[in-house]
Amino acid sequence: MEETITDVQLREWAEFFALEPWGSEVEFMRSGIVAAAVVNAAPNRKPHAKPATPKDFMPSMAPKRDMDPKRIRNEFLSVFGDRIVKAPKTPDKAK
Repeated sequence: MEETITDVQLREWAEFFALEPWGSEVEFMRSGIVAAAVVNAAPNRKPHAKPATPKDFMPSMAPKRDMDPKRIRNEFLSVFGDRIVKAPKTPDKAK
């Protein structure tokens, strides 16, 4: 495939995606539909149990936490703090 596409081709791909979406989110939904059907049809399921939905079996795509640098540093230090060795200072080569 070429590195660029025309605006007509892009529009056609967008229309095709609207009709037949692809990607991991769609695959997770398809798997979730099957999993929910299996769980809801299980013979040992409690009579008044809340029906399972496909979303119950899909991973969350939203970031779980804010990833600011201070938080990353603090978490890193909490895990590896006792194993960190500071590198020796190197002499300035410009002098």
